[in-house]
Amino acid sequence: MQALALQRMKVRPDKFFMLSYPDAASKNNLKQKMTQRGSRVAYANDFELETVANNAVTEYRVNIEGVKEQFNGSIIEIDGKVGKKKIVEEMARYMQMKESKAPKKAPRIIIMGPPGVDLEEHAIKIAERYKLVYIDID
Repeated sequence: MQALALQRMKVRPDKFFMLSYPDAASKNNLKQKMTQRGSRVAYANDFELETVANNAVTEYRVNIEGVKEQFNGSIIEIDGKVGKKKIVEEMARYMQMKESKAPKKAPRIIIMGPPGVDLEEHAIKIAERYKLVYIDID
């Protein structure tokens, strides 16, 4: 579904980052976020919370296979377990722009990863670092 949406929007990113993260860690992060104060949804019990987290990660895994197929060879996988600062540093390393006399255009960057891994936070930091516009299409 995500791959089809990107294809319909004719999105061809200059950089495509995908955070690889173990499913168990993703589920734990997601459950923690789903139960934080200010969460709009109340879960009846731990089983319901576990089911919702499992379904979200399973749906992500199914969708990401289509994205990988669509963007074969242009996805840069980054280990999501290394810590937030290292993730942004790794993205920044790949973002090093080559010197050119051609007019500069802002790069189109897509960052994807499983639910619960703070993608928005990483995207905002990259946007700030390179003075780019951050757009959330979620």
